[in-house]
Amino acid sequence: MVDRSYIEHKCDQLVAAGLWPREQELRYRGWLSNFTGVADLTAAATILDRFVFINQDHAGLAVSNGYARFLGHLHDQRFTPQRSLPQLRSLHEQTHFTAVRGESPNPAESGYAYMRVARETLDVRRQRGEDS
Repeated sequence: MVDRSYIEHKCDQLVAAGLWPREQELRYRGWLSNFTGVADLTAAATILDRFVFINQDHAGLAVSNGYARFLGHLHDQRFTPQRSLPQLRSLHEQTHFTAVRGESPNPAESGYAYMRVARETLDVRRQRGEDS
């Protein structure tokens, strides 16, 4: 049987791991108060088990690190040391970004989550990001 303390403990672990912000920013106990009774608490525990939590900072690091690896690979392959910075800038301006396959756009967050992160983290203009 699932009880409220079990779910609160799971939420506390997500906060302690840095995957969720501190409770001042994310009031999970308020969210949990929407669930009453054993069936509702079981549903809440199931929802928590199915979520994929990606902290905004972690998402930004994932996008910027992936892009840096991409640029590094191209740098090793095509660019000369003397002209590499201008070439990388030019490449960045010409690069088009696409949404992650299987991701659904969220109208409340300006579309696809990783496209939004790319716009914010990599300074990608909206016209260079493909939402489909």
